[in-house]
Amino acid sequence: MKRNNFFAKAAGRTLALAATVMMMSAAFTACSSDNDEPKPDPKPELKAQTVTIDGKEKPILKAEYKDEGDGDYSLYLNLSADGKEKVEIQLNKAQHITGSPIDLTKKEKKHGGWYWVVEYYKSDGTSLIKTYAAPDDSDFPVFTTGTLTVSGSPEGTINIKLENGRVKGKDGKEHTLTANYSGTMTEIGGGGGSTEEYVDLGLSVKWAKCNLGASKPSDYGSYYAWGETEPKAEYTWATYKWMQAGQSDEMHITKYTIADGQTEGIWYDAGGTFIGDNKTTLEAADDAAIANLGSPWRMPSFYEIQELRDNCTWTWTTQNGVKGYEVKSKKNGNSIFLPAAGYRKGSVLNNAGSWGYFRSRSLYIGYNDYACNLNFDSDRHDKYNYSRRYLGFSVRPVRP
Repeated sequence: MKRNNFFAKAAGRTLALAATVMMMSAAFTACSSDNDEPKPDPKPELKAQTVTIDGKEKPILKAEYKDEGDGDYSLYLNLSADGKEKVEIQLNKAQHITGSPIDLTKKEKKHGGWYWVVEYYKSDGTSLIKTYAAPDDSDFPVFTTGTLTVSGSPEGTINIKLENGRVKGKDGKEHTLTANYSGTMTEIGGGGGSTEEYVDLGLSVKWAKCNLGASKPSDYGSYYAWGETEPKAEYTWATYKWMQAGQSDEMHITKYTIADGQTEGIWYDAGGTFIGDNKTTLEAADDAAIANLGSPWRMPSFYEIQELRDNCTWTWTTQNGVKGYEVKSKKNGNSIFLPAAGYRKGSVLNNAGSWGYFRSRSLYIGYNDYACNLNFDSDRHDKYNYSRRYLGFSVRPVRP
């Protein structure tokens, strides 16, 4: 009996020891997994319509492309109004615009098209970063880390993502570079010439085929605050041209002011007497169409926008992958396309692909901080007829 107890106790000790060893082994394995094999940090979320260089976010003001032939393209993400600061990307459509990530840390194998190039130009127009993937080129580096993914088409809607970019610049220093753009691009070489083509809709004025700053009807073009003639990086009251120095709200507008009853505005004196300029229509120097295209082109009046609404059939459609309205004349059957280009507030492009916002040259007579315009979405094209002056909207020029 004692002998049986001895074997039973021995067996129990053996099982307990085995269990302890297994638990320690499991704990060691778990610790090894946590400590020796750390998970990589997730990639930071890329800000839309933005290039980030060395941690500094720079809104993409305009996207352009040049068809170089044989499926080769130069793509430009412009970061300044004068086009000097930009990211240039050279690609072959068949090789690179596929939706698959391109490893920017490796030279490419020999093929028949262009090899990828990524270049960043500073605000003075000089190149700080240039990378080139040709297998037999040793003059330009590739990235230390980074991927580039491009899908869609330069002629329609394109999507560009440069993620986790780290590269040695021409100054010998390491720089970080990311980019995120989705939208249409303007073909270089078209410029104002294409915009200056017009359509006779049988109305009091003829309407341009394209937005100001665009080269074809489906291009978004540039964005303009009311009374300003150039696109810019930030659209706020603080950056508005007709804002009193040092101020940043609608009570300090310096031009195009009427007696709107807002006596706290600077267009009234301390006694409540109106002292503004009583101007309600943009002068030629402040008309974006005149400034960029020259007379007889100009921005439409609100009456002319109403005329377009009332005398045309509006059909929500897609052109070259871009959503917007076909506006067809009831008088002669001719038509124009108005893209849903969205609007810019601060440094962000909003509602692109779902809403269109188009400037007129007319001040809203209710309040000085508003101007008349055309707003539309897929349901209606007459929802609102006035918006804040500082916002960046599209401009569709008209002429006699």
